[in-house]
Amino acid sequence: MALAQRHGGKGQTELLLEGPKIISEALQSGWKPLILVFGPDGSYDLDGTLAHLSGDVLVRKASSTEMERISRLKSAPSIIACFEIPKDLNATRSSGLATKQPSKLIAPWWLVADRIQDPGNLGTMIRIADWFGFEGLICSLDTVDCYNSKVIQASMGSLFRVPIHYVDLNPVELTRLTGMIVSDTLFSEGDRSVLTCHHEKPWLIAAMPGGMDLNQIQFPRQGGMLLVGNESQGLSQNLLQYATHRAGIPLFGSAESLNAAVATGIFANAIRRAESEVSKTP
Repeated sequence: MALAQRHGGKGQTELLLEGPKIISEALQSGWKPLILVFGPDGSYDLDGTLAHLSGDVLVRKASSTEMERISRLKSAPSIIACFEIPKDLNATRSSGLATKQPSKLIAPWWLVADRIQDPGNLGTMIRIADWFGFEGLICSLDTVDCYNSKVIQASMGSLFRVPIHYVDLNPVELTRLTGMIVSDTLFSEGDRSVLTCHHEKPWLIAAMPGGMDLNQIQFPRQGGMLLVGNESQGLSQNLLQYATHRAGIPLFGSAESLNAAVATGIFANAIRRAESEVSKTP
């Protein structure tokens, strides 16, 4: 089946998803299915799914043998689908203004992933960005593919809601995507007035050992970028040179290091917690 070849990837326009939960997340996030293939076990609500679809969708029922041939999982799921990757998901751009949430305003923060190699780490980082209301994820060109099947599973559906960009991590690209000026020397005064709404330069915080105590930082209201580096080598010197601050998580035990995704979660929580505490100040 040709469907088995549609595994997605950087630059591709279609993505194969497996299993009712991840497919339901994609549908609820507005992704458009092109093909739906249902297995013979009858455990999936076929009629209920079809009732909520619009547009032309190719629907097929397949035998157990066919489902196993298509699937990349050890046990073939009850449903497999091919989705069109929305063009505007990766084109979404921050306006530089605070993001409106149901009950509060939060500062615009971006997560920057530098050479992350483990699919589980990247998927979890996408999920963290979604949970803490980050504007999106900016990845180095050599970061693991966000459409890797293990990344998709680890993101638990957040992949369908978080804008993800793969670019060369330089000041021009970071500024273009976020609207935040990374290096004043690269732009004229006219350019700066268009690119950012901030009166202060945004923070680029490098998550790394030996930096300032994360718990002692007063994060800026204008937002910024959280830079997280490779699991074993950390941040590249090319990106580190643009960091405005270096911060680390204080050590209380004797572990050698923290998982990149775990560290990302701790930083993201600290950013939003500090923001919440400031909002309570009279």
